Amino acid sequence: MVMEAIDKVEEANGNAKNIIKMMEGITEKKTPYGSYMQIRISAMFTSHLLKSLSLLSDEVREKVIYSSAEYMRTHNPDTLRWLAETPGTSGIISELLSGLILLGEVGQKAVTTNTVLMVDAEYTNTNPALTALAMALSLVCNRTKAVVWNTTQCYLKKSFEALQWEFNFAEKNNLHYGAKLVRGAYMVAEENEAKTQGNPCPVHDGIQATHNSYNSTANWLLQKIRDNSNQGRQIRFVLASHNQDSIKQAVERMRSYGIPSEDRKVILAQVYGMCDHITYTLGQKGYPVYKSVAVGTISESLPYLSRRSHENSSLIANSRQERQLLNSELKYRIMG
Repeated sequence: MVMEAIDKVEEANGNAKNIIKMMEGITEKKTPYGSYMQIRISAMFTSHLLKSLSLLSDEVREKVIYSSAEYMRTHNPDTLRWLAETPGTSGIISELLSGLILLGEVGQKAVTTNTVLMVDAEYTNTNPALTALAMALSLVCNRTKAVVWNTTQCYLKKSFEALQWEFNFAEKNNLHYGAKLVRGAYMVAEENEAKTQGNPCPVHDGIQATHNSYNSTANWLLQKIRDNSNQGRQIRFVLASHNQDSIKQAVERMRSYGIPSEDRKVILAQVYGMCDHITYTLGQKGYPVYKSVAVGTISESLPYLSRRSHENSSLIANSRQERQLLNSELKYRIMG
């Protein structure tokens, strides 16, 4: 469901209700494997709160993770009372508590409807908070299966370090683990923000470095799945890419590592209407595929789709190839 980040707390409740309503709707059409849904936590928390939490130290933010999970379970405000004494949190405690109630309701609905929640990553000035809230929700929802999957943006220089931390966090807390790998869709904004603030650019230097980051991160997760084959803890991820080389590498490594496609531990994903020839070919070969469908008004959906079209530099070339394939198929059907 396409929802932009909110600026007013009052918008959060309606957004959470719409997310839950959407889960109920897709559940009616679900497959035996359950449903998958992308959500933006920023639809339930203001950018001011997310930026404030992101500025906290790693140690304090990890404490927020455990306290937030406890609050979602018990609704006892004492679990987060200590945060009011932390510098930089003035004025956000009330919003955090109300937002966690909504986030917990979304998580509970995902568990009861057998829906995987793929939490979108956004900008680097809010991602630490988004990850903290996603990890808090995973503490509540990922005890019996991988319900909450956080997104890693592989165009960021620190993306692999962040993913390793999340993986270790899940392992330390005996949680099932899920992730979504993307290259990233906010490169221009990140570069401009870094220049404005006089900070080093967080994005990899050049597209090849991003390709290397994406492919090596996917391979690392595939190795973890291979090494975890006889253990009870789930390790799963979505390989979200329109890049044929990345998909080909992942499929070849799945074969070499002995990861059966029918285990559905790796989901291969593209945006609906983009690189459909890749999706359909993978599906025909027995690989689990996911098509990301933007649900919302035109004004809500276009920014999302625009970011997706800029996310991968090979998309235009892929579109040409797809048109050629469609033309060939059309000629075959007409002329035999």
